[in-house]
Amino acid sequence: MVKYNKYKNKILSYLKDVTRYSQGRLCIAILTLCMLLMPRIGLMQERIKVTTLHNPPFVFSEEGMYSGFMMELWDAIAQENDWKYDIKQVDSYVSLLRSARDNTADLAIADLSITLEREELMDFSSEIFDSGLQVMIPKKQQQDSFSKKILNNKKILVILAVLSAFFISIHGMWWGERGRKNIINRKYSTGIMDASWWTLTLGGFGKALPISPVGRFSLIIWMFAITMGLSLYVGAVSSTGLFHSSPQQVHTYHDLKGKKVGTTKGSFAEAELRRSNIDTILYKDSTTLFEDVALGLLDGAVHDVQLLRYFAANTGKNRVQIIGPVFNNDSYGIALPQGSALTQDINSALKKLRTDGTYDQLYTKWFKQL
Repeated sequence: MVKYNKYKNKILSYLKDVTRYSQGRLCIAILTLCMLLMPRIGLMQERIKVTTLHNPPFVFSEEGMYSGFMMELWDAIAQENDWKYDIKQVDSYVSLLRSARDNTADLAIADLSITLEREELMDFSSEIFDSGLQVMIPKKQQQDSFSKKILNNKKILVILAVLSAFFISIHGMWWGERGRKNIINRKYSTGIMDASWWTLTLGGFGKALPISPVGRFSLIIWMFAITMGLSLYVGAVSSTGLFHSSPQQVHTYHDLKGKKVGTTKGSFAEAELRRSNIDTILYKDSTTLFEDVALGLLDGAVHDVQLLRYFAANTGKNRVQIIGPVFNNDSYGIALPQGSALTQDINSALKKLRTDGTYDQLYTKWFKQL
């Protein structure tokens, strides 16, 4: 009996040790699981902060409502992950990229190109959209090009003014001196020819100056016109050249050197123009940039091809034209702070949306007409 009690006590002691050991392992497992789930639990409880930039057709913003290819794609990604989110609109690419770099937002979404320089400062989702750059220039208006050429050519304007003064002067000369013997015939058809000769030669090289007040005044008008006209014409020739040719037309990207070219600050296009040593006027937003091209204030703009084509087909219709081939192909992605816990879930959702056809439906909706 004593021996039995001895073994019994040993078995109970062993079972207590096993129980304590198992409880310890169970606690560790529970703690590990909680640590792994903590970021996801936090995401489920907190609303995701999203920054974006108004850039049709990727992002439309009107009175706090958002649409466009990127925004509808993001909404589908959020639904796949059961995320709630708040959107803040910024006014430039610089501010948009800075929000992801500085971790002031959970993600930034718009037409953001994935570049090596940017990947050193922030993370990106997998590629969402293939794009590239193209050139947009003002469209030539054929119906008023002739009148514009005349109004913009100082030499032609001077010649027209002198001819007008001559026309007035010869009629004044004929009216005042008509019937004067051996000088100006009274009959208009022949007299106007006489008056033209006497006006051009300033009274027959001074041999027969006009005697009537009207004739004298007409000759003074002609002398003033020819003096001023010659002076203005010489000035116009000096500033533009006698055989000044029209400015070289922009047909491709390489024709932009020496022209007034614009793009948006912080964009993929800005970096390319800088590499090509093309002087560029930087705009804060694409809306103002594109409108200045349509108004003829710029010789051209370089930007993402879908943005240019959308503007040309809508607000800029019959006002701008897209020229040259697409160059410097790139891809868009969602920008996130480095080490973001969202990246993997976003990529998984994107893969699913491509597989189930949602991505293709959105692409057709927004880009079929471009």
